[in-house]
Amino acid sequence: MVSHTPVTPQWRRELRSSICVFLVLLAGCKRDVPVPGSQAVASGGPGVGSQPVPVTLDELAARYRLAVGTDALKRDICIRALDGGHISIGASLGNVQRLCGADFQEFPGDAEDGTTYGIVCFVAPMPDYIDKDGRPGSGGYNGWSMSVLHKDARLLGCHLSNTFRGFSSEPKPEPLTLEQLAACYRQAVGGTVKRDVCLRAIDAGYISTPKPLANVRQLCGADFEESVGKERGMSYGTVRFLAPTADPRDEDGYRGLRLVVLYRNEQILDYYFSNTHNKPDAPVRE
Repeated sequence: MVSHTPVTPQWRRELRSSICVFLVLLAGCKRDVPVPGSQAVASGGPGVGSQPVPVTLDELAARYRLAVGTDALKRDICIRALDGGHISIGASLGNVQRLCGADFQEFPGDAEDGTTYGIVCFVAPMPDYIDKDGRPGSGGYNGWSMSVLHKDARLLGCHLSNTFRGFSSEPKPEPLTLEQLAACYRQAVGGTVKRDVCLRAIDAGYISTPKPLANVRQLCGADFEESVGKERGMSYGTVRFLAPTADPRDEDGYRGLRLVVLYRNEQILDYYFSNTHNKPDAPVRE
């Protein structure tokens, strides 16, 4: 007699999630488009369906030094370091310096309480310019970067974004529609998979400035807590990818990265990923 595995609701959910991840990876491979899962194998990034191969900071730093091609590779390695606790709140600032090397630079200016911002640019900044009135201007960035808040050589928070002065970076080719990515998000088992689907939607320009806030609702559904508060004169909402915990070491009962979306009049005006959960204020890249 042949025995059969009972078909439970949990088994069905895991099967649907596995099929969805497979289709995402297949679509990316067919179009030769980098997808989070395929990047993770090479870079140690989180990725859809990836395995956390590198476990030490030195391993991640070695992969960071070898990362070439796109800003997403270095970004994913930093996210892997965040997941592993290497650059978590309270960790040494030296960990960021070891991981990112010369890509890490101090932000000009300190706060009155001794806190300081640094920034890791995953792409070279665009050239500075002289405007029509002869005034110098900063060329800025067209890609992902990570801002780091620290005090007394200890990390207070990290924020990742691909916006500069309220403008998103140029979108990258994406074989899947927003509707298809939203279906993958709904079927995802695990917060890191949901987060990686959001990263892919941002890279594709589905979540960007000044796209409609409805795109975030469509992608994240009930996970998007829409009216959390005000920041820089704008309303903001958050997407937390991991459930709250009872661990007192977790800030405000949460761990991992969250997505913060700032908006006004149903338009996305800015957004960033953050590992702080009770402090909304992220530095503005200027």
